[in-house]
Amino acid sequence: MSSTWDNKLTELKALVETEEIEGYGATQIRSCAEICRLWYEMVDQFGISRDVVPMAWNFFSRYAIANGQCVDKKILPTLINASLFLAIKVKVRSIAEEDVAEEGVRALAALSNENSVLDMEQGMIQALEWRVNPPSMHEFAERLVDLHPLARCDKVYRAYLRETACHQAEQAVFHSELMMNYRPSIIAAAAIMRAQDELNPRVLTENMRGKFLGLQSSLKMDHFIVNEAISALENFVPRIPDLEEFQNFAPAQATVGAEGSI
Repeated sequence: MSSTWDNKLTELKALVETEEIEGYGATQIRSCAEICRLWYEMVDQFGISRDVVPMAWNFFSRYAIANGQCVDKKILPTLINASLFLAIKVKVRSIAEEDVAEEGVRALAALSNENSVLDMEQGMIQALEWRVNPPSMHEFAERLVDLHPLARCDKVYRAYLRETACHQAEQAVFHSELMMNYRPSIIAAAAIMRAQDELNPRVLTENMRGKFLGLQSSLKMDHFIVNEAISALENFVPRIPDLEEFQNFAPAQATVGAEGSI
């Protein structure tokens, strides 16, 4: 058990060291919320993981930065589609997911000029210098929850922490101010801290809280910055469900920890 935990911590440390702060929300594009809302609608329609949306925004914003923050309105629809297509292709992890993703990409491509999207995709890859696998807030949230002392001993609490943190991560991409000021790993840690504050102190003991703070320290996360991010999340995502609401809304997820969103 200890060696498994150590391996997971080592992997997480490596991700924290490689994340790129400039990759999320670093552009001043006013239509950020509209674009992300469109992407969520698309992936929901085809049953694709919502985790691809923050990655698509990563690609979109970094491409904009590489082009001096200027995105020609004529190519904007193509860039929006190409960013999502590339994120979907990068994120598939199994044959089953690949089948769903391919179906979704084909269906979405039918709504636009497929050749122009593919050309844009190639241009994006070159502009991003082939760095197309950035760790996302969802990935950080899942990995941090895996190492959380409470989540390691109870499936129900693990599901609650994970789903509530991922829900906040999904909302974060709508707010460029939040994304510009905090790295994905910091937002994920802050989201988990907010979620654990909804739990009964008799369940989440001070000792457990201390261990999770210790985990953040081992990842070289500044507690002051994490607390700042918590306050920012409270402004942009003012309410999260408590455990009872979560169980009532998604009892299956709460008992088996299946993927889903709140």
